[in-house]
Amino acid sequence: MAGAQLDLFAGSGNRLGTGRRAHSRSEASHRVRATEAGRRRLVGAVVALEALCRRFRGFGAEHPVPEQTAALETLAEIGGTEAARAVKRIALSEAVPTRPRP
Repeated sequence: MAGAQLDLFAGSGNRLGTGRRAHSRSEASHRVRATEAGRRRLVGAVVALEALCRRFRGFGAEHPVPEQTAALETLAEIGGTEAARAVKRIALSEAVPTRPRP
């Protein structure tokens, strides 16, 4: 191993051309679940939706992250004290960018 250059991307699990497709499935899955939680006004989903927003912390400075958008829209649809508190925590922790960066 001495003197050998390590391949940082070996074993990453992503092959060229497949990353976007996998992301699209994930995005659709989150959207479907969030929509259903909002439709049912599931207060029990608030914790999971907040965690979903935090999962993508640091992303979305230039473009919104669809999963975060779905989670925030669902929290608004669920409404109530718990959802409002979750949105406040998300904003204060800067898990979702609140304004575009220059």
